[in-house]
Amino acid sequence: MRNVVLICYYLSTYDLEITKIWPQPTLKLGRLLFLGMRYSNILAYALACIHSTGNQAKLGTCSIVRNSAQALEILNVTCAEVTFWICLYALLGGGRKCRRILGVAFLTFFLPIQILDGMWRFQVSSIPLSQAPIPSALGYPCAFAEQFDFKLYAITGYIGMARSILVLLGTLIVQARWASPIGTESPLVVSIIRWEGLGYYLSVTILYSSLGLSINLSSAETASCSACRQ
Repeated sequence: MRNVVLICYYLSTYDLEITKIWPQPTLKLGRLLFLGMRYSNILAYALACIHSTGNQAKLGTCSIVRNSAQALEILNVTCAEVTFWICLYALLGGGRKCRRILGVAFLTFFLPIQILDGMWRFQVSSIPLSQAPIPSALGYPCAFAEQFDFKLYAITGYIGMARSILVLLGTLIVQARWASPIGTESPLVVSIIRWEGLGYYLSVTILYSSLGLSINLSSAETASCSACRQ
């Protein structure tokens, strides 16, 4: 359902893409980021449709399809995150010092998150359908081994939580910088940035915290169950 709504949204805004995005220079960063976010989702959805073909695929083909879909998902998140940091850079007024600080902050969190998340995503291997009765009964062409070790995913959640807290503090600093004098009203766009930004990052911080804690606890329970079986 989510993918169907997404495709409908893309189709309804395709005219805006043609008029606003395509005329821009080919290698312009904003154009590349927009197209990367947009079409990585479409390609990932196309790969997901392979699961409904009903034809049994080779293990190597299954691994390639899954890893390609995971890589497209990472690309989509990367483009969206880079876009946000560029917007934050513009809001802070630009400048070399600001660019260096934001660049270091971005890479400090982005690299370990993507590396750990990639290690967790790509550790799954494809298995024969004979070993996976549910995918076989549903007519899927591929089956994959279950993931029991969520430690890397939990660490990724904690790093993401720390990043959200940092950006939340940055949002507060931006608010302080653009604070209107007493007795005057803030411009509408600044008010929107303040409240929407605060609400978003407070929510993300809470979600990342609960995600890391829940995954960490489930990993511990899984490990204890495995030890009991042995």
